[in-house]
Amino acid sequence: MNALKKKQALQEIITETKLDVAMLNETRLTEPCIFQDFFSHQTLAIKRGGCASFASTHLHRKVKALGNYLLWTRIPMGCEQLHLLNVYIEPGQTQLLVTRVNRVLEVVDDIKK
Repeated sequence: MNALKKKQALQEIITETKLDVAMLNETRLTEPCIFQDFFSHQTLAIKRGGCASFASTHLHRKVKALGNYLLWTRIPMGCEQLHLLNVYIEPGQTQLLVTRVNRVLEVVDDIKK
């Protein structure tokens, strides 16, 4: 996702298909990727992958990072909200995986409350 041509192609796809939300994993971004008319946030896990979320600004969507591996997008849907989590959990140490999975489950529990 670091090449300008890739960013332009993704912006074109998102715009042409009129996506409200796009979530990517294994981006390996080295700098933030900003698209016109979208809230965006990325985990800049350069060597290990990372994730990025883009949400259209026209319906007041919000994207927020929760740590360096978890992005949370909230979308108003009438009286309710749609919550989308984009998680990048790299392969590797089992204990790290367990810790991150448990953190994601905590966030889900908090959202449900």
